[in-house]
Amino acid sequence: MTWQGDVPGLTAKVAGELAAAAKALMQAHTLFSVIDALLGDEMSTYRAQVLARIGFEMTMNYGERAEEEAANLAEVARG
Repeated sequence: MTWQGDVPGLTAKVAGELAAAAKALMQAHTLFSVIDALLGDEMSTYRAQVLARIGFEMTMNYGERAEEEAANLAEVARG
């Protein structure tokens, strides 16, 4: 399929969604890096679980958001 042009605002919307997803993934990576570093020190298992849960929720929410946007883009591309 050849892309024929932009539906008004679509490219900007997709770019914004991809940027938000990328930012969330980088934040999750930072969070998991902190967990990894602190587990070697005096971090309690409970605190590690709380931080891991935050990362889980963050990646799940942004994964769902990106999936919805991909479906919307595919629908627009099909015409």
